[in-house]
Amino acid sequence: MISVVTAEVGDVAVDDEWNLSDSAEYLMHTIHAYPAKFPAFIASKAFNYAQQEGVDVGKVADIFCGCGTVALEAKLHGKDFWGCDINPVATLIAKTKSESYASEVLDSYYKEIETSVEKTKVPSGAYVASGERLQYWFTETSFNKLYILRQTIEDKVPSGKYRDAFSCLFSSILFSRLHQDGLQNQ
Repeated sequence: MISVVTAEVGDVAVDDEWNLSDSAEYLMHTIHAYPAKFPAFIASKAFNYAQQEGVDVGKVADIFCGCGTVALEAKLHGKDFWGCDINPVATLIAKTKSESYASEVLDSYYKEIETSVEKTKVPSGAYVASGERLQYWFTETSFNKLYILRQTIEDKVPSGKYRDAFSCLFSSILFSRLHQDGLQNQ
């Protein structure tokens, strides 16, 4: 391991190996946008470096786990992971990214949601009751479509990792929509 003792940060040499990546990021890292996301290649390189140096990493802890970049990389490297974050959306993303899923089960739930969404109804007055904050960001038509999708997920996907995955995707839709509208409002 390299030890750096210096009074001036500017004197520390920059090693491009830790600043650049030659490989593409796993698709699961892109399931949900997240501000200031930790670069996945750094975590991956750290696991590889530890192995090369003979460091036996059994479990990784990340007290500011954010959207679970380190959680997924730990899983990919066969390491146990523990993480927490104050942001409940971040922990939902981290849980979703670090789980394993059967594609046929995901497909089955997706088809169930797709066929059931037309049958789900919005209760009368739901938009008015949603409050000023949601009404600022969403028209009644948009709110109703999102309400129907969220309710259909709740109704058709049992509690657990698959519902968490679809909830994460739903959150990603909201995040993208709010980000897009926020940029347009500036």
